[in-house]
Amino acid sequence: MYRIPAGIVGLVCLQSSPVPSQGTRDQFKGTHQVSHLASQVTINYQVTNTDKIAGVVAVVAFVTSDVPGAPLQQLFGFQKVILDPRASADLLFAATRTTFVTVDEQGHKTLHRGNYRVNIET
Repeated sequence: MYRIPAGIVGLVCLQSSPVPSQGTRDQFKGTHQVSHLASQVTINYQVTNTDKIAGVVAVVAFVTSDVPGAPLQQLFGFQKVILDPRASADLLFAATRTTFVTVDEQGHKTLHRGNYRVNIET
């Protein structure tokens, strides 16, 4: 679990779950590192092709929350990479204050304090 500074938002937990977009289920694996500045959280995600054949993988970043009024899941990053056998790619995703903002029917933006989860999926 990764605690976000109070100036950004309450709490963020990073999870990753590999499900390749093309190739075998176990062809891709990922690792991550989280860092933050005063105004953003940065997720460095390394995806590796563990197979003997080249493959294409889409890596997506979502924010989920149990905060009332927040969307169940919101996409904030997407990258698609082609990897040769045994090759890796380093990807960068940044979550800023606007990543956690909700907009109501009248167009009012609100940043709710609460628990948020960042999911990185391949």
